Amino acid sequence: MSGGVLTAIISGLVAIVVAVLSLLGAIRAQRATAETAERQRAADRQSSKEKEERDAAQQRAVVEQQAYQRARESYERIVKDLEAQLDRNQRTVERVQTQLDLVMGRLATEQDVSNTLRNQIRTLQDKVGDLERENERFRATIAEHQQIRADLERSLRDPGVTGQ
Repeated sequence: MSGGVLTAIISGLVAIVVAVLSLLGAIRAQRATAETAERQRAADRQSSKEKEERDAAQQRAVVEQQAYQRARESYERIVKDLEAQLDRNQRTVERVQTQLDLVMGRLATEQDVSNTLRNQIRTLQDKVGDLERENERFRATIAEHQQIRADLERSLRDPGVTGQ
């Protein structure tokens, strides 16, 4: 082995070692690049997922805002309808109260008339009773007078009673 061959072998070995080291460096660099790329892809996936979540949250917020607006409008219509119904009911209450007051007034008048009529009936019943009692006294007096007259007529017809 001559010096030239040995140098060539050493040069070849050096070249192989350099190539192996370069290959190892390239493998490490490729791994690092792959790991970085994987981390970047994971970060991109995470970022994409977070963006999707933000977009979904934003869409939910828009939908919720629209639902809130519809509910608010519906609530306002319901309140407006209820207020209108309350106004109608209040007017009905006022009309019914007026009718009630009128009927109560008529009832009070009728009660006064009824009481007056009852008093008149009692007075008339008392008068009828008084007149019936008076009629009974008159009948009794008439019967008494008729008895006296009959007695007088008998006594006038009986010669012995008046002539003696």
